[in-house]
Amino acid sequence: MFRVIGTEGKGAPVSSDLGLPASRAGVSPEAPAYPGYWRFYDAVAARQVKDWLPAEPGVLLDLSGADARYAAIASRAGHRSIHLSEVPDATLGPCGTQVVADAYDLSWLSDGAVDAIVAENGALSEHLAAEHTFGQLHRVLKPGGRMFLCVDSLVLGLARLAEQHRWAQLADVPSADVVLVENEDGSISRCFWPEELESVL
Repeated sequence: MFRVIGTEGKGAPVSSDLGLPASRAGVSPEAPAYPGYWRFYDAVAARQVKDWLPAEPGVLLDLSGADARYAAIASRAGHRSIHLSEVPDATLGPCGTQVVADAYDLSWLSDGAVDAIVAENGALSEHLAAEHTFGQLHRVLKPGGRMFLCVDSLVLGLARLAEQHRWAQLADVPSADVVLVENEDGSISRCFWPEELESVL
């Protein structure tokens, strides 16, 4: 996965990390095959979110899928959290609000409504028209706001294609404008290389 540890305003990614884990959007069918890895991943991601949170309490939008753990972390740190999910999660706590919505359409939020956005677990890789989604995020994020996100990397996508023996698609990757890869559960993920993600941001 490619993880942007933090961006502020219109700046470039502050730091990143490339790896080759199996994807997990929320909870992947692959997760039981690598329980030790996912425990490690969850611990690292939770710590990074805690360290990244703005010092001043504000409004945080969490797009990390069904799991509200990051919104709960923000709520415990004094932020007002809005978690987008289709499944209620009791761990969010009293400072959080759950909304059934899709990040593709954030018309219910006004311009500059949130101080920070968290999109963990590769959630934005599920948005194949990512440019539109990032446009929505830019609109609702206050000037100088912060974003924490994790997307599937191009390296991970290439590894998945190789595991699936999709040699023709692998050969087409260098000329592709966008790389879409089928996951084991039949869903499709968009895979990014760092320069592509930076340009979208």
